[in-house]
Amino acid sequence: MLPLPRALFIALIFVRCLSPGIAQENQGLRLTQVQLYSAGMARFTYAAEVETAQTLRLSVPKEDVSDVLRSVEVQDSQQGLEFVRVVVASPIATDPQPLPSLDSRIDLLMSLRGQLIEIDLLSGSTHVGRLVSLENSLEQVDKHAVERVRVSIASRLGVESFLLDEIVRFRCADPAVEATITAALDRQLTSEQPDLTEIEFGFRDAERRVCRISLMRPQPVWKCAYLLHDSELRMRIVVDNTTHEDWRQVDLQILDGQPIAFRTNIYQSIVVHRRSLPLSVGLPGLPPVFADEEINIAPGTTKSKEALSGLYGGYGAGEGGYGNEGGYGGGGMGGGMGGMAMGGSVEGAYGASVGNSSAAFDNDNRLGLAFTPELAGVASEAGDALSIAFSDVTIPAQTTALLVSPVLPVTATKSSLYFAGYDPNVPLQAVELQNTGKSLLPGGPLSIYESDAYVGDAMLPRLSAGKSRMASYALDGTLRVARQIAQAEVKVDTLEFDMATKTIDVTELHSITESYQITNYGSIQRMLLLELPQISGWSYPPQAELVQLEEAVRVRTTIDPTMKVTQNVVRDRAQDRQLSFAGTSEQELVELQQQSGVSDLQRQRIENLIGQRRQVDALVSTFEQLKKQLLTKDGEIDRMVRILSTEGLSTTTIEGYVSRIEESETQRKLLQQQVEATELQLRELNAVINSPGDSLGNANDLFESDATNNSFGF
Repeated sequence: MLPLPRALFIALIFVRCLSPGIAQENQGLRLTQVQLYSAGMARFTYAAEVETAQTLRLSVPKEDVSDVLRSVEVQDSQQGLEFVRVVVASPIATDPQPLPSLDSRIDLLMSLRGQLIEIDLLSGSTHVGRLVSLENSLEQVDKHAVERVRVSIASRLGVESFLLDEIVRFRCADPAVEATITAALDRQLTSEQPDLTEIEFGFRDAERRVCRISLMRPQPVWKCAYLLHDSELRMRIVVDNTTHEDWRQVDLQILDGQPIAFRTNIYQSIVVHRRSLPLSVGLPGLPPVFADEEINIAPGTTKSKEALSGLYGGYGAGEGGYGNEGGYGGGGMGGGMGGMAMGGSVEGAYGASVGNSSAAFDNDNRLGLAFTPELAGVASEAGDALSIAFSDVTIPAQTTALLVSPVLPVTATKSSLYFAGYDPNVPLQAVELQNTGKSLLPGGPLSIYESDAYVGDAMLPRLSAGKSRMASYALDGTLRVARQIAQAEVKVDTLEFDMATKTIDVTELHSITESYQITNYGSIQRMLLLELPQISGWSYPPQAELVQLEEAVRVRTTIDPTMKVTQNVVRDRAQDRQLSFAGTSEQELVELQQQSGVSDLQRQRIENLIGQRRQVDALVSTFEQLKKQLLTKDGEIDRMVRILSTEGLSTTTIEGYVSRIEESETQRKLLQQQVEATELQLRELNAVINSPGDSLGNANDLFESDATNNSFGF
């Protein structure tokens, strides 16, 4: 397919000529192929035999001219294309007077703002004035706030406001506006032909050959639905022919591509308004000079010089722009991008035919189906978009057709699917669809039949090549599920002693067992898929019949008729924690020692740590007791010394106190020695415990604990 040469576009594509009328049929061209994309665009291919100097005419809706001009391609083996021109019967930039909206009373009144209207109220009074506004207001009715619409008009009495519900009749006083309302009603009652524009393709005299013209135009997106009959999946495709021409025996191709499409108006004339610069007598003509950064492009709009250079930065920029009466004088064919309008309702009769068979909708929307066209154009690589081709398709203008594909390359496996979030006791009937082909299947509704009986509907998401999806379509009345969650179990997975930091690094494994008791009340063997969600931090250990998915896991279970099966599913979570030798209580160490997963050697080391902790606690307790006894003895000695300083004591009394003071001093020295010895033992034990080496080997036998059994006999 050869595109039009760029130079030919520039020279001839905007040639204007007046015509007394617009042709309703394409002269010399026959539509041979239509390619429909799911992005709301379609590619139309026309063919014609050309031998002598000949002009082919193509009629397209006026709003599609820009899309045609920027996408048209011409295939001519003799390179005999001479010109392309657009035939118009009226100035291109002229827009019709917009018609008022007829959707509701509010829309009609909104489109008449500023007009002189006459209003009749329920009370019988009549008011005349210009329509100002329609506003929502809150009115109190029976102690409730009700939102109502108020209509405001500017009359001789000022601005008056009325409730819309109180207006029984209104009319516009201007006959011209009444005429536009009548025209809008007439347009809704009559089926008018679209405003067509004719494009001419001129060919020079050459050998006889077949020339083809291809172009892109907006077209309603095709829709699809699926029908699964037992294990065979077919696609039903709904195609709307909203064009003004019949598609007669064309090659119709359905494509699931998602191209980015936008609308660019390159057909409408754009005139650059330039300033007038006075010239001195005798001086040559000077080019326009822009005194500021704004350049008028059209009345009421401005663009900067940078934006203008981007808009008209094409061929021969700055040499004239577009002229009023046609002719391309410079400036590129730029334009802004906007949304591409797609779709539209199709009214009237429905009908289609493919080859020698046909399908049609009658007035009651009942479908008669008697054809099965061949599936063609399958993508050549995995992951490619779906492409289905139909031959000899006939779809009249302004009708909708239903096309049916043969069996798609999809395997269907039916089962039951249990999901506790939907129903804790009743599973769903489901089907697992696996795309074994090489093309992506678009999503759509899925109707499921078993032995000519309808069993349910499902929604099939987009299915990539090689992928599978579950689709549930009904409740399963023969299976019942009872779910129980057992108490969580905790065991030690890893336990390490870090002698450098004097800590114990523990990894605990928390396990929860979910038990599912499944009962089959039916007469045939059933397969149930338990679908469990993936919970953050938890994992499912590998087990038979368990399949890991991205957001869930599935466990496959087979249940014989009238039997009951129990399926257990384990969920694990690893949790790390760190225990310090000094800061962990003895109760925590004992609980850790008793947990499952701890080896005998690890238990012995924990026992040694507990023994060290007990030795330290005993020495600290002994040290505190000795310090307290020492302070008590110091107090006794001080008290006796104060008594001796008292006058008038007898010699016998003095001798007695002196003897007791000497005895107390001897006992105090013994206590002081015991305090110092205990403090030394405590320091040596702490030094062993806090040493970088392994202090948990035989620390319980490091010291004798005689100091804990001291008795002084006084």
